[in-house]
Amino acid sequence: MSGPINIAGLESARLLAALFNAASPQGLGFLQYTEKSMSVEEAEGHLAAQRHFKYLEGRALGIDLATSQLKPYHYDHYYGAGSTEQIVALVRQGADVNCRQIVDLHTARRRAAAEETREGLGAPSPGTGEQNVLGHNFLVVSAEYGGRGQELYAKIASYL
Repeated sequence: MSGPINIAGLESARLLAALFNAASPQGLGFLQYTEKSMSVEEAEGHLAAQRHFKYLEGRALGIDLATSQLKPYHYDHYYGAGSTEQIVALVRQGADVNCRQIVDLHTARRRAAAEETREGLGAPSPGTGEQNVLGHNFLVVSAEYGGRGQELYAKIASYL
Protein backbone atom coordinates (compact mmCIF):
# COMPACT_ATOMS: atom_id res chain seq x y z
CA MET A 1 0.00 0.00 0.00
CA SER A 2 1.41 3.35 -0.98
CA GLY A 3 1.21 6.53 1.06
CA PRO A 4 -0.40 9.85 0.21
CA ILE A 5 0.32 11.34 -3.21
CA ASN A 6 1.46 14.95 -3.40
CA ILE A 7 -0.98 16.77 -5.68
CA ALA A 8 0.23 20.31 -4.90
CA GLY A 9 0.17 22.42 -8.03
CA LEU A 10 -2.36 20.22 -9.85
CA GLU A 11 -5.69 21.72 -10.82
CA SER A 12 -8.22 19.95 -8.57
CA ALA A 13 -10.97 20.11 -11.20
CA ARG A 14 -8.80 18.39 -13.82
CA LEU A 15 -7.82 15.74 -11.30
CA LEU A 16 -11.42 15.12 -10.19
CA ALA A 17 -12.61 14.88 -13.80
CA ALA A 18 -9.82 12.45 -14.73
CA LEU A 19 -10.37 10.24 -11.66
CA PHE A 20 -14.13 10.27 -12.28
CA ASN A 21 -13.79 9.50 -15.99
CA ALA A 22 -11.54 6.50 -15.26
CA ALA A 23 -13.84 5.24 -12.49
CA SER A 24 -16.74 2.85 -12.88
CA PRO A 25 -20.02 2.23 -11.11
CA GLN A 26 -20.11 -0.50 -8.48
CA GLY A 27 -23.17 -2.64 -7.64
CA LEU A 28 -26.21 -0.45 -7.10
CA GLY A 29 -24.18 2.46 -8.45
CA PHE A 30 -25.17 1.23 -11.91
CA LEU A 31 -28.67 2.54 -11.20
CA GLN A 32 -27.30 6.11 -10.96
CA TYR A 33 -24.65 5.67 -13.65
CA THR A 34 -24.66 7.42 -17.00
CA GLU A 35 -21.98 6.99 -19.63
CA LYS A 36 -21.43 10.74 -19.74
CA SER A 37 -17.90 11.77 -18.90
CA MET A 38 -17.16 14.76 -16.69
CA SER A 39 -15.70 17.97 -18.06
CA VAL A 40 -13.32 20.19 -16.11
CA GLU A 41 -16.11 22.77 -15.85
CA GLU A 42 -18.50 20.22 -14.33
CA ALA A 43 -15.79 19.16 -11.88
CA GLU A 44 -15.39 22.80 -10.81
CA GLY A 45 -19.08 22.88 -9.96
CA HIS A 46 -18.80 19.73 -7.83
CA LEU A 47 -15.72 21.11 -6.06
CA ALA A 48 -17.53 24.34 -5.22
CA ALA A 49 -19.97 22.24 -3.18
CA GLN A 50 -17.60 19.69 -1.63
CA ARG A 51 -14.06 18.28 -1.71
CA HIS A 52 -14.71 14.72 -0.49
CA PHE A 53 -16.28 12.18 -2.84
CA LYS A 54 -17.07 8.63 -1.79
CA TYR A 55 -19.36 8.07 -4.78
CA LEU A 56 -20.32 10.46 -7.52
CA GLU A 57 -23.09 9.71 -10.02
CA GLY A 58 -22.80 6.02 -9.18
CA ARG A 59 -19.03 5.85 -9.66
CA ALA A 60 -16.87 4.77 -6.74
CA LEU A 61 -14.15 7.34 -5.95
CA GLY A 62 -13.25 7.45 -2.26
CA ILE A 63 -11.13 10.60 -2.62
CA ASP A 64 -10.64 13.80 -0.66
CA LEU A 65 -9.27 16.79 -2.56
CA ALA A 66 -9.29 19.15 0.44
CA THR A 67 -5.51 18.98 0.92
CA SER A 68 -2.38 18.72 -1.20
CA GLN A 69 -1.99 15.08 -0.12
CA LEU A 70 -4.30 12.63 -1.90
CA LYS A 71 -4.75 9.35 -0.05
CA PRO A 72 -5.00 6.58 -2.64
CA TYR A 73 -6.33 3.84 -0.38
CA HIS A 74 -10.00 3.77 -1.36
CA TYR A 75 -9.57 4.50 -5.07
CA ASP A 76 -6.83 1.87 -5.23
CA HIS A 77 -9.07 -0.55 -3.34
CA TYR A 78 -11.74 -0.18 -6.02
CA TYR A 79 -9.44 -0.23 -9.05
CA GLY A 80 -6.16 -1.85 -8.02
CA ALA A 81 -2.87 -0.81 -6.47
CA GLY A 82 -1.32 2.16 -8.21
CA SER A 83 -4.55 3.25 -9.94
CA THR A 84 -4.64 6.64 -8.23
CA GLU A 85 -0.99 7.37 -9.04
CA GLN A 86 -1.59 6.35 -12.67
CA ILE A 87 -4.31 8.99 -13.08
CA VAL A 88 -2.33 11.63 -11.16
CA ALA A 89 0.63 10.98 -13.48
CA LEU A 90 -1.54 11.47 -16.56
CA VAL A 91 -2.88 14.77 -15.17
CA ARG A 92 0.68 15.88 -14.33
CA GLN A 93 1.71 15.14 -17.93
CA GLY A 94 -1.10 17.38 -19.17
CA ALA A 95 -3.26 14.56 -20.57
CA ASP A 96 -6.84 15.43 -21.46
CA VAL A 97 -9.37 14.25 -18.86
CA ASN A 98 -10.87 12.05 -21.60
CA CYS A 99 -7.66 10.78 -23.18
CA ARG A 100 -7.62 7.28 -24.68
CA GLN A 101 -5.93 5.77 -21.59
CA ILE A 102 -8.63 7.10 -19.26
CA VAL A 103 -11.46 6.01 -21.57
CA ASP A 104 -9.93 2.53 -21.89
CA LEU A 105 -9.55 2.23 -18.11
CA HIS A 106 -13.18 3.23 -17.61
CA THR A 107 -14.44 0.76 -20.20
CA ALA A 108 -12.47 -2.16 -18.75
CA ARG A 109 -13.45 -1.29 -15.17
CA ARG A 110 -17.12 -0.90 -16.08
CA ARG A 111 -17.20 -4.32 -17.74
CA ALA A 112 -15.47 -5.97 -14.76
CA ALA A 113 -17.88 -4.27 -12.34
CA ALA A 114 -20.88 -5.33 -14.45
CA GLU A 115 -19.65 -8.95 -14.43
CA GLU A 116 -19.12 -8.84 -10.67
CA THR A 117 -22.59 -7.35 -10.16
CA ARG A 118 -24.15 -9.99 -12.41
CA GLU A 119 -22.47 -12.71 -10.39
CA GLY A 120 -23.70 -11.09 -7.18
CA LEU A 121 -27.23 -11.13 -8.52
CA GLY A 122 -26.98 -14.78 -9.48
CA ALA A 123 -28.23 -13.81 -12.92
CA PRO A 124 -27.71 -15.99 -15.98
CA SER A 125 -24.55 -15.68 -18.02
CA PRO A 126 -25.43 -14.07 -21.37
CA GLY A 127 -25.97 -16.61 -24.14
CA THR A 128 -25.50 -19.71 -21.93
CA GLY A 129 -29.13 -20.59 -21.35
CA GLU A 130 -28.33 -21.14 -17.67
CA GLN A 131 -31.01 -20.24 -15.15
CA ASN A 132 -28.38 -18.62 -12.95
CA VAL A 133 -24.66 -18.86 -12.33
CA LEU A 134 -24.66 -19.35 -8.57
CA GLY A 135 -27.49 -21.79 -8.07
CA HIS A 136 -29.61 -19.11 -6.40
CA ASN A 137 -33.07 -17.95 -7.33
CA PHE A 138 -32.59 -14.63 -9.16
CA LEU A 139 -35.54 -12.93 -7.45
CA VAL A 140 -34.38 -13.96 -3.97
CA VAL A 141 -30.86 -12.67 -4.58
CA SER A 142 -32.20 -9.49 -6.15
CA ALA A 143 -34.11 -8.77 -2.93
CA GLU A 144 -30.69 -8.18 -1.36
CA TYR A 145 -30.40 -5.23 -3.76
CA GLY A 146 -33.49 -3.55 -2.37
CA GLY A 147 -35.80 -5.49 -4.66
CA ARG A 148 -34.21 -3.74 -7.65
CA GLY A 149 -32.31 -6.74 -8.98
CA GLN A 150 -34.17 -6.96 -12.27
CA GLU A 151 -33.75 -3.23 -12.88
CA LEU A 152 -30.07 -3.52 -12.00
CA TYR A 153 -29.55 -6.51 -14.29
CA ALA A 154 -31.26 -4.67 -17.16
CA LYS A 155 -28.91 -1.73 -16.60
CA ILE A 156 -25.70 -3.83 -16.61
CA ALA A 157 -26.70 -6.19 -19.44
CA SER A 158 -25.34 -3.93 -22.18
CA TYR A 159 -21.91 -3.82 -20.51
CA LEU A 160 -21.44 -7.61 -20.37
